[in-house]
Parts: sequence; C-alpha cells; structure tokens
Amino acid sequence: MYVIAVAGTSGAGKTSLARLLVERLDGSFTLDFEEYEGTSQVPSDLFVWAKKGGDPNKVRTPRLVDDLRRFRSDSRNGYLILQEPFGRSRAEISPLVDLCVFLKVSIETGLTRKMLGDLAAASRCDTSEFQRKFIRDLSPNSPPEVSGAARANLEDSLARFIDHVRAPYLAIDRSAEASCDLVLDGEWPLVELAEDVMRELKRRGQI
Repeated sequence: MYVIAVAGTSGAGKTSLARLLVERLDGSFTLDFEEYEGTSQVPSDLFVWAKKGGDPNKVRTPRLVDDLRRFRSDSRNGYLILQEPFGRSRAEISPLVDLCVFLKVSIETGLTRKMLGDLAAASRCDTSEFQRKFIRDLSPNSPPEVSGAARANLEDSLARFIDHVRAPYLAIDRSAEASCDLVLDGEWPLVELAEDVMRELKRRGQI
C-alpha cells in the first residue's frame, strides 16, 4: 500500500485535501494524527517546546505507527492518505511515508480557518453558516449582548493564539515543510491542489 502524507498546521486544509484524494484514488482511505491524541506522547507545554527548538521527535504516536506499519505492509494495491502535521520530520514516521505533501498557508489563513472551524463546531453549525452569523452578530445593528458575546469569543481565540498557539504552529510548519517532497500553496482551490498531487503520483508511476 502506497502512503501519502498530507502535512501542514491546523487550518492548512489537510482534511479537505485528504477527503478529495480518497474520492479520486481507488482503494484509498485516511488515517488522521488527531484521532490518536489519546495514545500519543506530547510535550506538556507546546509553547516551551517550540521555544526550545520544537524537536518533532518529542511527539510520539506509537499506536499510529503500529497501524501505519500494518496497513503499509498490506500487499493489496491502494493508497493510505495520512494526515500528519509534521510531515516526514518525525523519525518514527519518516520511513513509512512514500510521498509527503506540504500545504503552505500564511499564519493568518491558518488561524482564521481554525478559529472559524472551532467556533462553528461549538455553535453546532457548518463553517460557512457560522461565518455569516458571526459577521451579522458583530454588526453595529446587533443587540449589545449579541455583539458583545461575539467579540468576547473572538478576543478569547486571538489571545489564546498569541499566548500559546503561534509559536508551536510555526515550529511544526518549519520542520514539516523541510521534510516534504511536494510543497503546495494551501490557499489555492482544493481541486487544483488535488490535481497537483495526482500529477505527482503519475510522474512517480503510481497511477
């Protein structure tokens, strides 16, 4: 089984690209780094981890590695799309990945996508619906209690980003991009990103 890792920080578009590739590649499925959080070993303070150099090997995912080895050894033809924010930069993952794709987005884009997704999930609606509601709630015509709550949510998310999230995001991005075979502009349309991956697979003789 051929393993394609899709790398990038939160908000880069890993999940969306992985889903589209599954639709286009016969016999493919996904594994997601985030689904293994309960069995992973992660530095207790990611901000401190990032400031000390952000060694990706301090993040260990033994259950993910075991599953990846098992699926990769499957003799059947097919593709495993791995959503792995660190790309190939973690030593336990590197030898198990055949093609590594990095989605490069600005820190502002990643933050905005992540915030909208998290806030939409908390509001139990999809991201586009939440975005319309959020902008409406922030308008001067909204009741003070509504606009005040919307602003409080925004301020809380931004403060969390500055104090705890920005440094780890940048550390993960640096290590992931350096380890990948294909670097794509994650702000381009999703369909074009998928076509770029398909062309690379064809160039490698994998489709």
